[in-house]
Amino acid sequence: MESRRNFIGQVATGVASGTFLSAGERVRTGLIGFGDRGGELAHHLRASTHAELVAVSDIYTRHRERAQSLGVAAHADYRRLLDDRSIDAVMIATPQHLTPNIFAPL
Repeated sequence: MESRRNFIGQVATGVASGTFLSAGERVRTGLIGFGDRGGELAHHLRASTHAELVAVSDIYTRHRERAQSLGVAAHADYRRLLDDRSIDAVMIATPQHLTPNIFAPL
C-alpha cells in the first residue's frame, strides 16, 4: 500500500506532465480546510518538489493565521480560492460530513 506522501507526489508529477505546465514548473495548489488533516497535507505539499502550496481556505481565523505564517494566501470563503485562476489544483481537507457542502450550488 502506498503512503499518502507518495500519492501526492505522483499526482503532482502526473499533473505537471500535462501540456499546460513546463517541465520545471510546480503545481500551484490550493487547500480547502486547514485543520489537522489540512495541516498534514500542507506539510507534504511544502516538502514536494513538484507542488507548491499557494493558498488556503478555512472558516476559522486561527487556521487562516497559521496558514499566513507559512507565507500562503488565506481566505475565509473557499469560493475566493476557487476563483483564483493562478491555482492549478485544489485539495479538499474538510471533514467528510462537511465536504458535500462545498459542491452545493452557489
